[in-house]
Amino acid sequence: KSLVFKKSVDVAATKTMITKDDVIQTIIDLFNTGKLPSDSNGVYTLFFRGDITATTMSPSSGALMYWLKDFCGYHGAVQLSYGPIIKFAVIGDPSYVGVNGEQCEEIRYSDPGRTANNNLG
Repeated sequence: KSLVFKKSVDVAATKTMITKDDVIQTIIDLFNTGKLPSDSNGVYTLFFRGDITATTMSPSSGALMYWLKDFCGYHGAVQLSYGPIIKFAVIGDPSYVGVNGEQCEEIRYSDPGRTANNNLG
């Protein structure tokens, strides 16, 4: 199979902090308004600026996790009301350096069970 880039949509940021629920709602809105075609075989990637704080919940502990401090990206899936399950990945600006010097680093080892911040993923 080949990788096919189908479409890009620019979504203006209206918040300085986004949660996983915000990401999922953005994805749903893009499909419901017809801005993106749904493809249950596709993976949709959302990129956000470095000055936006992204949060998600730890799947193991339920604790709130912050971009750059606890993760560099994450992935998930959401089922649209009309049927398809949409897979997505969320990635922040890797060149951004946080106020305390946090920065995502390139993975330089082949341990598929670890993330760029060396956390189990």
